Amino acid sequence: MNKILKRFVNFWESEFSLTIFFVSIILLNFVIIPFSDNFDSGTILEKTLYLLVIVSGAAALSENKVFKFLVSAFSVIAFVVWLFNRDHSIHWLDIIDASLQAIFFLILLVLILMKVYKGGVFTMERLGGAVAGFLLTANVFTAVYLMMSLIYGVGIFNVPNINIASLNHFSFITITTVGYGDIIPIHPVVRSLSNLEAVIGQLYPAVLIARLISLQPRKKQKEENL
Repeated sequence: MNKILKRFVNFWESEFSLTIFFVSIILLNFVIIPFSDNFDSGTILEKTLYLLVIVSGAAALSENKVFKFLVSAFSVIAFVVWLFNRDHSIHWLDIIDASLQAIFFLILLVLILMKVYKGGVFTMERLGGAVAGFLLTANVFTAVYLMMSLIYGVGIFNVPNINIASLNHFSFITITTVGYGDIIPIHPVVRSLSNLEAVIGQLYPAVLIARLISLQPRKKQKEENL
């Protein structure tokens, strides 16, 4: 187990990991979720893989022992909740599972941004990681909207039968401030969340990606060192 975790840590330490995350998140949001009816984390092997990714990321990118412990504890709790309710027979466990999925995406977002801005040198891999972080932000809100729909029922939006694909679609048109108007939040809490997502959607490219592009390119840094 330690050897497997060490390999994942080595994966996080390479720049290529950002490209892998970028491609994976593109596939998740533009291929997998749009054709899904339910938000399912997949098989036990896939779930274990997801959790190994964030545990190893915390080990590779953070020196804070408390943060590492919290990420590891979260991983164990998330796996146990998912395992006990794989058939979605217990409603309150579905709510907890949706909230844990939101936390999972949030932790992955934090880890990717830590990797993107570590060292302060601009590369195309880091730009891809920053874009992946933007997409992950929409995934965080998708999971939160799912949790809200499980808590308050289907009446939180103007459409009666909403699924994970619809929630993800709503999240992306909100974060990009496109606003087609085909899905409209009705519940006050969901309206507040969608307002927050729209603001983040404006600030993220303006602040984070623009800051990354303004950093010194690796080639120029090498020339100055010579």
